[in-house]
Amino acid sequence: MFHPASLLLLWVAGVVALQFFSLVPTLVATLASALAAWWLGRGLFLRLLKRSRWLFLTMAILFLCLSPGIRLPSPFGELGLTKEGLDFALEHTGRLLTMLALLALLLSHLSHRGVVSGFYLLMAPFAWLDGRRSLAVRLMLTLEAVAGKDGQDWRSLLHESIKEPDSSADSLLTLTAPVWTWRDSLLLGGALLLTVGLVWQGGTS
Repeated sequence: MFHPASLLLLWVAGVVALQFFSLVPTLVATLASALAAWWLGRGLFLRLLKRSRWLFLTMAILFLCLSPGIRLPSPFGELGLTKEGLDFALEHTGRLLTMLALLALLLSHLSHRGVVSGFYLLMAPFAWLDGRRSLAVRLMLTLEAVAGKDGQDWRSLLHESIKEPDSSADSLLTLTAPVWTWRDSLLLGGALLLTVGLVWQGGTS
């Protein structure tokens, strides 16, 4: 079992590495992560997709219609659509879909308390700043509200989160997490090497 903080960092490393993928590797990663999320966390994955549908549509329209380049064959070319715009739309929507799929996998594997305890540990270097505990409490409230009351208006979720800070704050004090082990260090070391390699390759290509 991995520490929640290491899994959160692994997700961040995956998101960073994804920005340096070209079109074909991005689509491969999108297909693989979407299939995994559909298999292991279908309900949460579908909710994330539903709540991001307008973002997907906006990105696709912007890249398709506003990217200069070689026009697509008729009738799409007459609409101003270009090959470069299609490539950009596929690449960026694929990245967003992959990020959501990876997030669904992460949240399906970790409990809400696991996410919060991992976040709280990662914020340890900033303990000298006020508000670390408050941010963790708000994260706990948000995760519980979204997971438990799907489809409810976001304003009501915010109001309910403000009403009940004390109970969640008390539960946060009892959060427990697995001990950081050599497996976590090995996992993050491999992810770091892979991410640095992809960034280096992207910068030199």
